[in-house]
Amino acid sequence: VVYKRQSPVSGHWQDFVVRELVSHVEQKYRVSANRSQRALAGYSMGGFGALNLAFQHPEEFGMVYALSPCCLSFSGEFGPDNPIWMAANTLESRNLKGTPGWTALVVALATALSPAPDRERLYGLLPFGSDSLQQRAAVKAEWLRQMPIDRARQLAAHGVAHPAIRIDHGDHDQVASVIPGVAALRRTLDSLGIAYIATSFDGGHVDRVRARISEHLLPIVGQWFRSARTAPRP
Repeated sequence: VVYKRQSPVSGHWQDFVVRELVSHVEQKYRVSANRSQRALAGYSMGGFGALNLAFQHPEEFGMVYALSPCCLSFSGEFGPDNPIWMAANTLESRNLKGTPGWTALVVALATALSPAPDRERLYGLLPFGSDSLQQRAAVKAEWLRQMPIDRARQLAAHGVAHPAIRIDHGDHDQVASVIPGVAALRRTLDSLGIAYIATSFDGGHVDRVRARISEHLLPIVGQWFRSARTAPRP
């Protein structure tokens, strides 16, 4: 299979998920080939990805469930004063040994959101660092444009039907970007008039993942499948 390339560094994984994977599932299994029977779900960074894909492709996915989605805003580990940005900026190679936690994540995001193939240390541009403020502001704006909160604004601007949205996280999530990021997303959805359901539970980022998936995520998605299948057609 020849994949389209969104990033000259990391490749076009969006097309892989939205086109190739969906096509493969529909050809191999007995499933309905329409958005009313397609849902996306993701946990942590997967929640970020699920929201992004669902907001960009509402014609393909009728529901999205984001469990403890991280990195939705520049807060917590993503805050501009976090040492990860300086560590990433001063890397001499792709060897991340000894760098603060989450450095690998921002380096990976840079290759996807602001790729720079000629930068052999990072292969991407970072939104925070010691370069000119004008350059960093442009990179930050490009990151924000490709993150779920701004994707929601783009979705509303196009006036298309949005997917059913479920957001779920622990009240004591140790990943510091989750709770403020979810709050920022909810404020944006509220301002846009986009309906969603947000729930929380007594737990952290990893301690109740299995139970949350098996006892909440999967049953809720299954219930949505059933209700979408029996809903009257216009």
